[in-house]
Amino acid sequence: MNDRKILPPTIPAWILDLSGLVLLAFALWIELPMWLLLSGDQSPSDWSGEYMLALYIGVPCTLLSAIAFAVTTAKREWRSVLSTVALAASVILLLAAILVIVLHEVS
Repeated sequence: MNDRKILPPTIPAWILDLSGLVLLAFALWIELPMWLLLSGDQSPSDWSGEYMLALYIGVPCTLLSAIAFAVTTAKREWRSVLSTVALAASVILLLAAILVIVLHEVS
């Protein structure tokens, strides 16, 4: 029988998942100007620190959220569908942000 839990089953798993979600939302908010610039919806500002904010604040926050989700996904008693999906989303965002920043620096 498959007893997959959608939400975290224990209090420590809840704490880690909520902190990971807060960090992931903060990282998305910090990286939003970079993604808007990349898609052409925003013109570069005079300060033009969109990539620096994403590099020095957004990427570490995304990495910390991925670590929090990895801990809850790795421990069998804490595992839930939410932590597994959020781990995949944070790793995809992390790799995409690093790729965009590296390609921006190369060009």
